[in-house]
Amino acid sequence: MSASVGIASGREEAEILLRNADVAMYHATRAGADRYARFKPDMHAARLSRPGLDTELRLAVERGEFELHYQPNSS
Repeated sequence: MSASVGIASGREEAEILLRNADVAMYHATRAGADRYARFKPDMHAARLSRPGLDTELRLAVERGEFELHYQPNSS
């Protein structure tokens, strides 16, 4: 088992601190197992500059780019 931890501190509202800690945790996870990262503002900017999978999936749904194919189980 391993853990990745994101750390954010400051006088921002709780929602912003949680978002910043999540961004830092993402960076810690990408660095490898059992890591921690302290939030830096450039981390958030880097994450916004490249769309994530969740954004791409949401856009694909909005554009109707998914098709559902049903294949019944033959057993």
